[in-house]
Amino acid sequence: MSLSRPLPFLPPTRREFSISAVKFQVPPGTRSGHNQIYESKRSKSYFFELVHPDKCTNYIHLKIHTNDHHMDRSPIKYVSTCHKPNYKYQINKMLTHFFTLQKVIPRSIQNKFFTFLSSKLLDRVKIVASRIFTLLGHHRFRTTKTFFRFTYKKFRFNFGIYLPCSYGSNLSAYKHTYLALYRSKGLEKSCYRPRDKKNDDKMDRNLVTEWKNVIIATGKCRIPSPVVYRNFCSCVIHEPRYNRAITNFRNPMSHESHDQKRLRLLANQKNINDDHSSATQKDVFSLRLGTSYRTTKTFTDSTWLRHTNRCLKRPIYGKLFSDYKIHD
Repeated sequence: MSLSRPLPFLPPTRREFSISAVKFQVPPGTRSGHNQIYESKRSKSYFFELVHPDKCTNYIHLKIHTNDHHMDRSPIKYVSTCHKPNYKYQINKMLTHFFTLQKVIPRSIQNKFFTFLSSKLLDRVKIVASRIFTLLGHHRFRTTKTFFRFTYKKFRFNFGIYLPCSYGSNLSAYKHTYLALYRSKGLEKSCYRPRDKKNDDKMDRNLVTEWKNVIIATGKCRIPSPVVYRNFCSCVIHEPRYNRAITNFRNPMSHESHDQKRLRLLANQKNINDDHSSATQKDVFSLRLGTSYRTTKTFTDSTWLRHTNRCLKRPIYGKLFSDYKIHD
């Protein structure tokens, strides 16, 4: 009977990586609503930038994007025995790095809420993925926050996943990625497919990370986005551009042709002319103010003089107010 020779002990691979804080630009603009992440006096924001585990190089550099001016931004090296650190490990290490540099949260509170904050950040990646890669045509202009708020006494912290503004980026290659990987709701209803929650969560995180890398590679803005839409995300500077597009999309008058707009204006002009010709009077009563008055259409300009840019100097028709009364 021969005894097998014991295998030699192989020491684990030691891999170094660094974590540093990066201060992002604090743009001018409103600080209400989801734009509260740019406020640096009443609260501090910390956005964790994740790295794809399968596409990382020999040296990993994790970044925490913050608006905290007093946070040390020098990189700190860590040692890991894992060759491909997963997302949970990255978040835990960056959260440890944050607790090491901050000076207001005691150690007892850190130990109590460390697991809670880590799980909330992992869930935030999944929530963001469900909003970005939702079905085309469904909930197109709904938003999802990339952060959540954590409060300790008078100190407020915003923790989130770093997604830069997609202004100027080329995201056409990733518009149908989520549907291409058989994750659409319509397919799940039409055929049976066993659900693997662990695999689905990993794919969501990979898609969000790749989506972020495309924005960084092709975009022009690096400011963190407080919210994400179905196929894009925006910062406080470029958000008005998307708001105007949303308003124009929801306004039915923005889709009408030149002839339809001309017919609508002619119809409105005819209605005003009829009211003026028949001397139509309208009685208005305000329940809030307890007042009432009467309005009548009147003709204000009989010369039809125009400026050089072919615009009227004043409106042709106006309103004449009369019989103003105050009711007790």
